[in-house]
Amino acid sequence: MSSFNIPDKLITTGNLAENWRIFQQSLNIYLLATGLDKAEEERKIAILLNLIGEEGIKIYNNFSGSKTTYKEVIQLFHEYCEPKKNILHSRFLFFHRDQEIDEPFDEYMNDIIKLAKDCQFKCNDEAIRDRLVLGTSDKETQQKLVIDGDVTLEAVTTRLRMAEISRKQVAALRPIEQHNIVVNEITTKLINCKWCGKKHEANIKLCPARGKTCMKCSRKNHFASVCKSRQVKNVQQETPCNSLENNEEDNEYYCNNIQKKKRNDLNKLNYDKNSKINNSKFEKGQKIVFLKDNVWVPANIVEPHSSPRSFLIKDAAGNVLRRNTSQLKPSNTDVTINEELTDCPVQYDENLHNSELQNPVPDQPVSTSGRPKRTMRPPAYLNDYYTSIPSREDV
Repeated sequence: MSSFNIPDKLITTGNLAENWRIFQQSLNIYLLATGLDKAEEERKIAILLNLIGEEGIKIYNNFSGSKTTYKEVIQLFHEYCEPKKNILHSRFLFFHRDQEIDEPFDEYMNDIIKLAKDCQFKCNDEAIRDRLVLGTSDKETQQKLVIDGDVTLEAVTTRLRMAEISRKQVAALRPIEQHNIVVNEITTKLINCKWCGKKHEANIKLCPARGKTCMKCSRKNHFASVCKSRQVKNVQQETPCNSLENNEEDNEYYCNNIQKKKRNDLNKLNYDKNSKINNSKFEKGQKIVFLKDNVWVPANIVEPHSSPRSFLIKDAAGNVLRRNTSQLKPSNTDVTINEELTDCPVQYDENLHNSELQNPVPDQPVSTSGRPKRTMRPPAYLNDYYTSIPSREDV
């Protein structure tokens, strides 16, 4: 008797159902090995209570059913340790059990088989097969099994196990190769190149941007993705970018077209309807002056126009005109004549302008002295856009 292993006591903490299943299996093996499986009922019950431990005896004492036979006692313990199971929860755990990256296949398969016992599948082998294929971490073998179609559980188990063994054998041959790769990485220093934006060896001749022309600033030896020409704000003297060896970043991307950029920004501000620049500096009723015939004439803001950066204004004669903000100035701004529009500065005379408003003169053809007997009229698009024409009495 002493040569046989005695089963451990029943552990009543943790997963009681699993602990009872292991204890019952160990007890049955012990009884069969010692020949006590054919003993009398009372003796087998005594052996059970002797091996189950003190906590198991306390559970036995609380049983209210019949305890005359060994089979009845086993059934009472089974009902106590394995209460009614939630099949839906058991299947949830089964279908969400995936193999971990470094988890051995046999360990994963044993856990799947154990979870399947509580799921009460009609076809247990098919459910286990599906879970092994869909949950394996070996995606290459998984794809092959899915392509093969309806394979048996035995075939799935064999192929996944052989694939794992093959990976371990191949990995055992790689330490020398991996060591060489590590040595090469240590000896070869890679840098984040500021000229091409990529990683390569610390050798200027190996830079992909060497000799290339930037599509942004038209200079050489760098790509547009790393071009810094927009960061230059103050330009006094052009400094060329001669070579990749020049380490002075402030002078490398020197820009010589700042004035052109300022003009482009100003045109975009005044005329581009898609511009997102906010230029709403005029308010309703504000006193302003607007440009008319190269003269700044006083007027008032009526309201913003639907067109971008345009306002409706009313002049001293009551005419409502549409003007762009480039032709408007606040009344407290110094009035100056645009030198690009005329060579002879003209000062605005309010009395003269009022007299002209009281005695309006219709537009006359503009005569030129270049050719006799020929007159020229200004283009129609230069005419003021009147939204309302005042009566003579209002003037």
